Amino acid sequence: PLRSRRSGSNIIDVSAADSQGMEQHEYMDRARQYSTRLAVLSASLPHWKQLPPLPSLTSQPHQVLASEP
Repeated sequence: PLRSRRSGSNIIDVSAADSQGMEQHEYMDRARQYSTRLAVLSASLPHWKQLPPLPSLTSQPHQVLASEP
């Protein structure tokens, strides 16, 4: 429940993006907000950048994905 609430607060509602009633400035504000949040989250997860990529020719990717980091 706590995780759900915290995750819910990090979601940007883009459902109105297709709405004809949305003003351009509202769309630009949402895009700016999304970009800012993405930059903050990307900067806070540097360990993702250090993980080695999956081997390109592995015959058993499920074992690679299930292994400990």
